[in-house]
Amino acid sequence: MKAKPMPSITMTIHLNQIEDLFAPPQVDPFHERYHVLSGIGQVASALQAKVPRDGLHVIFVLPDSAPKVEKAAVQAAIVRYCDVMITNTQAELDARRQVTQRNLGVGMGILAASLGLAASVTRMEFLSAPLQNLLSNSISILGTVALWSPVDALLFALRPLRRTIRIYSAIKAMTFEIQGGR
Repeated sequence: MKAKPMPSITMTIHLNQIEDLFAPPQVDPFHERYHVLSGIGQVASALQAKVPRDGLHVIFVLPDSAPKVEKAAVQAAIVRYCDVMITNTQAELDARRQVTQRNLGVGMGILAASLGLAASVTRMEFLSAPLQNLLSNSISILGTVALWSPVDALLFALRPLRRTIRIYSAIKAMTFEIQGGR
């Protein structure tokens, strides 16, 4: 039987109570392990630099005074939470992709019109050659600028949403243990 590979990333997250796994902890900067992010938020934040390909293992540490929790209940809650985050992010990605495609169509139309207009300007004999060149180039630039935002969105703006989906997929598939509690 083949042994399961070791996770490529292991991290420890300290929680004041199990509810801090999903909700930001109570504001208490005097507490030595104060965080402004939930436990899952801390994991997601740590994965911004590198989403693990070979698995993720997280050790959640609760104070000894915290009540004992069922690992199966925590696992089910993590899966539900990640499913909701993935679904919401996928819906936002789909909506942005649709808007980007529409904007790309509009930008292509503006580019085609501006290139046609620029070609017409170069045939206007009543304008001097330098003026024809200036107007033609200015109109061509306008068409190119119309494509700037949709192309930027297509190439770069959708990437963070795809990354968020990969992060929550990794969190959903992670192994974990809970230490502490009575």
